[in-house]
Amino acid sequence: GPFKESLAKAEEELQHAKAEIQPAPEQYRCQKCNSTLVYRFGKNGRFLSCTDYPDCKFAATVDREGRPMLVQRVDVQCPEDESPMVLRTGRFGPFLASVNYPETKMVVNLDKKGQIKYPSIPPLETDIPCAKCERTLYLRRGKRGPWLGCSGFPKCRGRGKWADLEDDKQKEMETALAAHETANPQVVIKDLKGEPIEEGTPIDVLMITEEEDQLSIHPDAPPEA
Repeated sequence: GPFKESLAKAEEELQHAKAEIQPAPEQYRCQKCNSTLVYRFGKNGRFLSCTDYPDCKFAATVDREGRPMLVQRVDVQCPEDESPMVLRTGRFGPFLASVNYPETKMVVNLDKKGQIKYPSIPPLETDIPCAKCERTLYLRRGKRGPWLGCSGFPKCRGRGKWADLEDDKQKEMETALAAHETANPQVVIKDLKGEPIEEGTPIDVLMITEEEDQLSIHPDAPPEA
């Protein structure tokens, strides 16, 4: 009926609107290459993007008026490339990312209380099949000792019974796990001076309020109204 036609037309117009690329004010410049910026639409709404995308992947979130939002720097060093990190927000909440993100993909997660959460050591793949889906089980070390979980998690939540393994098998796997942990040591989160940060440190105490990062203003650009 007429209502469905109107709804379909509105959805089509919305899709066209989201696909549009709108120029941003001249005073907003790309921090990476100094090119002009445009407004694009993503899954989280409108944002600023470099006109040289995809060669330059710079992007910045904006407020309702289209003004770039400040990026909060923190006193945390990226474990991957030792670059400074900034506080970002994703669909699962706030996290820390390198200023070189997305080229540097290492992130540091925060727990529900907004505290530093150390990344887990990657699990050791075993030759034991999952009883539920027949995928291999992963071996991890927990607070109560080694435990086995399905490599298909979270689609499969199968677990292996460590206590049911024969003693020789347990010793063999414990030796392999120890070697795996030596080859993959726990990542240590450090501040910008290289000092270790304890797990559970509130992110609030690591904020660098006097050095908030913002878009560079081109010297020849007219003043913002």
